[in-house]
Amino acid sequence: MQYHIEPFDNKNNPIVDVDNKVVPLVYFNHIVLKYGETFNYFLENHESIVSVVSGSIDVFVDNTSFSNIGKRNDLWSGKPEGIYAGKDSRVRLVSISKKGSELYIAGGIIENK
Repeated sequence: MQYHIEPFDNKNNPIVDVDNKVVPLVYFNHIVLKYGETFNYFLENHESIVSVVSGSIDVFVDNTSFSNIGKRNDLWSGKPEGIYAGKDSRVRLVSISKKGSELYIAGGIIENK
């Protein structure tokens, strides 16, 4: 069975949330932040990557901070930048771009066999 998710305004809510019935090992979210806005997330069992599409952000992963991540004007220009967060990490993202920031969070559970 095939599934296709049409683009929509997800209002920063997960597009594929934890325990999704179709793809239970995946987490996916599209985040749009205005200047100074923050977004916090916690994925107990998922490792995740925050990929900056446009703008710049400061990132706080548990007790570690990363400043000025993201240099692209849009998805198609410049080299991508992102941050990895291990499972059970508390992550806070802060938009530091006057024009705002757009990013994706992709997470996954790795099952040991």
